[in-house]
Amino acid sequence: RELHDLGRESREVFPLSEICAGQPYKLRLSDGDFERLEYDIDDDDQLIIRRTDEGFDVDRVAIDYRVETQLVQGVIRSSLFATVDDIGERAELAMTLADIFAWDVNFIRDIHAGDGFKALVEKRFRQGQPAGYGRILAAEFTNQGETFRAFLFRDGDQPAAYYDAKGNNLRKAFLKAPLAFN
Repeated sequence: RELHDLGRESREVFPLSEICAGQPYKLRLSDGDFERLEYDIDDDDQLIIRRTDEGFDVDRVAIDYRVETQLVQGVIRSSLFATVDDIGERAELAMTLADIFAWDVNFIRDIHAGDGFKALVEKRFRQGQPAGYGRILAAEFTNQGETFRAFLFRDGDQPAAYYDAKGNNLRKAFLKAPLAFN
């Protein structure tokens, strides 16, 4: 009966049927009885369920991160992914950089030793531990002597997007390499 009631109360906030394997959670029991559940819905939000005298209190709250803005840079020897790994960063950063510059750089064919990048990155920390990346606020990628720059900007109610120094959106009609790479 309690599970049924909890499922009904949670449905509006976050349906329990959408809980996925592999997502972090904390479960607190007191003398063997349920007291609290914290479940990471995604990188931004957390489901909090607390037992109360009347039943359950269910909330969806933003995950509390400490964010540091840091400059990350590297010079490519073989690939963007290898360079990002070599400087102690995660592949997620390489994927985001490649996505930002995909309309100007063919990351499959055109990357050469000596190419490089700089990025002003929000790094997230949770309870003192690294917890991934936030936004890339600005980035620069030099490919075969040509430098491309990207600046994150939000225009009114539109979603934030990347623009060059002249204010042109970096997303163009055609990608340089429309196939996925790794």
